[in-house]
Amino acid sequence: MKNRSIYVLLALLAGQPAFATQHIPDERVFGEAQALRQKAETAGAPFLAPESYEKGVKDYDRARADFSKGRDVQRVYKQVTASEDSFRRAIENTELARTTLRNPIASRTAADEAEAFKLAPSDWAEGERHFTYATRALEKGNLKAAQKYGKESEQYYQLAELNAIKGRHLAEARSLIIEADR
Repeated sequence: MKNRSIYVLLALLAGQPAFATQHIPDERVFGEAQALRQKAETAGAPFLAPESYEKGVKDYDRARADFSKGRDVQRVYKQVTASEDSFRRAIENTELARTTLRNPIASRTAADEAEAFKLAPSDWAEGERHFTYATRALEKGNLKAAQKYGKESEQYYQLAELNAIKGRHLAEARSLIIEADR
């Protein structure tokens, strides 16, 4: 962090943004943000904390583009800092979602293992839609709405799992009946 400030100061004193960004090592500017992004992805933030994660990615990508174009170092630094803050928030929100939405997550996992996304796509899609509402509400601090949508998503995932299992067993039974008739 201290070294980054020195590079920013040197860049400002040089008065040439392109010169400044050319001489700052990439990992010094983006190292922490990249590490936080990886940690957020490993924690499941794209799914459990989509808003803060997406904002972090947007700021990070914008900073990368500006850095590669030799744009103003202060601008790049602000974008990198914003992305780091968003990734930290995404990690925190992921931990909160894992606790608050424990049951819907378990139901989603069971439905996924039953291949409900293939065998009961409409129920699966409704579960996904309500789960997304729940995670977004949670990120906005609306616990009541998050719990409501979480419960609804749990019900859709359970229905999707049940319909997937039924569909699979009925398909197997139909196939055996067809074979027996031959």
